[in-house]
Amino acid sequence: MAFNLKSTGNLSIENPIAMFNDIRQRKVAGLLGNQTEILNDYITRGVKEPDLAIKVPTGGGKTLVALCIAEWRRRHFGERVVYLCPTKQLVNQVCLQAEEQYGIAVTPFLGSKLEFTAKAKSDYNSAGVVAVTTYAALFNVNPFFSDPQTIVLDDAHSAESYIASQWSLRLEKRNETLPAFNAVVALIKAHIPEVDLLRLQAPWSANDHPQWIEKLPTPALYAVRTALTSSLDENLKGLNASYSWNTIRDHILGCQVYYSSREILIRPYIAPTSTHAPFAGAVQRIYLSATLGLDGDLERITGRRSILRLKEATGSDRQGLGRRLFFFPGSSLDDNGVSELTMDLIRQAGRRPQRLRRRVGRAAPA
Repeated sequence: MAFNLKSTGNLSIENPIAMFNDIRQRKVAGLLGNQTEILNDYITRGVKEPDLAIKVPTGGGKTLVALCIAEWRRRHFGERVVYLCPTKQLVNQVCLQAEEQYGIAVTPFLGSKLEFTAKAKSDYNSAGVVAVTTYAALFNVNPFFSDPQTIVLDDAHSAESYIASQWSLRLEKRNETLPAFNAVVALIKAHIPEVDLLRLQAPWSANDHPQWIEKLPTPALYAVRTALTSSLDENLKGLNASYSWNTIRDHILGCQVYYSSREILIRPYIAPTSTHAPFAGAVQRIYLSATLGLDGDLERITGRRSILRLKEATGSDRQGLGRRLFFFPGSSLDDNGVSELTMDLIRQAGRRPQRLRRRVGRAAPA
């Protein structure tokens, strides 16, 4: 029988910076100054911290910083590492950057766990590769990633709904949960303003105001809690929504009820992530963000009591680090000249931004 022995290759694993400098396949010249500053602070203060946050302005290279830490922990400690992204598109983007620019081998895990290949699962379980996947792959009742040791949470400042999804019951007007939606409306109608009731009882419409959201008063939830539990037990039988309901059913008074013209959302204000072993059991959780605050909001979003914030790179509080080029061809060219220059730049770059694609499409002759 052949054994899959772990190997660090010829890379230095003294620290993340030395490791990255040893990667010969990378296309970038090296770490930027701000990235080196953050990694040095991680080496000094963050290696043994269970929860830490890294703030890097948009365009400042936070993906590379996180991948250096993730790959180093995988190699140095032999840990199973999961890198979480909000969407499948971002999973593919991180994987593309990791392999084509940074020379770091990663594996995307997309779709159902039944679709994961045997090789991908074996590589991850043996700490042979960094797994890149969506939040939904970790925050569910039966994840494949049952015991990761390092977790990277990308865009953590905007990931609240993804993290809380396991404990969030959504009742929508236009799907199979409509009977449950109507049953809840019938229970709470005596506790909400008449205008709110009319909006809840109106048929679903694409023109409904998306900004209108209200919260059921907590005393009202207390008053209907028993009837609400019985009603949802009955109306959610056999539905996918029953999985989320079962995670909060016995803790209904720890939840909030929000309603809009399209749906009712029942969830705790702070996601009980400490009860989710795949997340709580990790050795280290790393939160990436471009907008970290000091008001405890990140702790609330992630359900963690204390998160160490690494030092921001010098000057990052004053300006972003993104590389962007702005040009105004209309100041010296006529309309035809602007179009010719635009198309020439697209051809040279080999790609075009989505916004520019729409503008060019509108400008094209019929």
